[in-house]
Amino acid sequence: MLKKDTLGKASAKSLGEAFKCGECLHFDKHPHSSRQEICSKEGVRAVGTAPKCFTPDVSKVAQNVDQFVQVITIFQSFSHKQQRILLGLLRGKKRKIAIGTKLYFKVGRDYVSNYLCGYVAGYTSGGELMIMGSPEKARGNAFLSFVSPQADDLLTWPQWKLKRAELKAANKLFDPTNRVIKKSSVKDDYEPPSIDKAPRELYDKLNKSRKKRRTSDVVDQMSFNVT
Repeated sequence: MLKKDTLGKASAKSLGEAFKCGECLHFDKHPHSSRQEICSKEGVRAVGTAPKCFTPDVSKVAQNVDQFVQVITIFQSFSHKQQRILLGLLRGKKRKIAIGTKLYFKVGRDYVSNYLCGYVAGYTSGGELMIMGSPEKARGNAFLSFVSPQADDLLTWPQWKLKRAELKAANKLFDPTNRVIKKSSVKDDYEPPSIDKAPRELYDKLNKSRKKRRTSDVVDQMSFNVT
């Protein structure tokens, strides 16, 4: 049996983040070169903390080879610092709204035309939700919004469909004060533009609004805090 206690005086945090034997290639897929059997047949428990012989079980994430190659290619294109930051995001504790989730939110009065959408990029240490996108004329420049995950008008796709139907029934498709979105584009099946595709004028309006309020107010009112 390969499993030994090699952690010494490891902290509770490091133990909680350590890899488990059940995540190792040698647990139930391929024996270690120094052994005849896989570890699961030698009495090693899947929940045990993995020792130095740990090999990530790539079979668990390579079920779709094309997808796996794309992920690895993107990861390898990052700098060392970027890779560490990405790993930090992925190793964060599970939240109600997962990273990558598409969310809808309003930036004005409660009309269909005043909604935008973006994608969850993670959470701050203070619990704020980070929503990410790129302005259409500055692709590649990060555009982040920091909002409270408890905000009432933060909607998932199923919730947005219900909200859109509710506003349509109330004849609130287009906000007459909206000078950015064209009225002719707001139809029954209107899909709000993402942060990536919203007109530049909308960002200028949001930036101007932000300067008039404290950051805490911006977060509470679901407006944008741009960095």
